[in-house]
Amino acid sequence: MIDPEKIEEYIARDGYAGMAKALTEMTAEDIVKEVLDSGLRGRGGAGFPTGLKMEICCPVAGGH
Repeated sequence: MIDPEKIEEYIARDGYAGMAKALTEMTAEDIVKEVLDSGLRGRGGAGFPTGLKMEICCPVAGGH
């Protein structure tokens, strides 16, 4: 458990490891694929797949 008011505790438990990997090791295509594979959905009521939205909006990742 960590104290949610202490960012140092989150960092100490590699809380930003995924973000660091995305910024330093992954391409836009890799990130979109990761989100698509996760099945993450939006919270706007329809539950639109977030990865699909990213794919459509990101020309670098194959969007239009």
